[in-house]
Amino acid sequence: MAQKTIGKWSLLSFIRNLKMTKKSEYIHKYVNREKGVKVEAARFEDTFLFYLEMQEWEGASKAVSMKTPGEYSLFTPTEVVTLLEGDYIIRTKKGSFYKCPPEIFTKKFELIERKLK
Repeated sequence: MAQKTIGKWSLLSFIRNLKMTKKSEYIHKYVNREKGVKVEAARFEDTFLFYLEMQEWEGASKAVSMKTPGEYSLFTPTEVVTLLEGDYIIRTKKGSFYKCPPEIFTKKFELIERKLK
């Protein structure tokens, strides 16, 4: 019996469709404890599923770029920064993206809602 193979693009489509049926693994809504400002944020992980989700997050496909495997850049309004494992990517209401180290993020922000896809 011949074994069926799945082409590269149909596999990507399958993964995207699978992801759309459940909650986002990475992107959630937070509130700044001091200012009361709500933002969306994602904790950076060097995984294929994280990269796929960044491509679907509004505006992130232009803000997050992979230089080499394991090395990603984030384009902020003022500079280009390198993302490290565990850094948070914050998206403001205006659509700008910023990097925040995890030790600062956990002190300043509180989870308010897990975003649904």
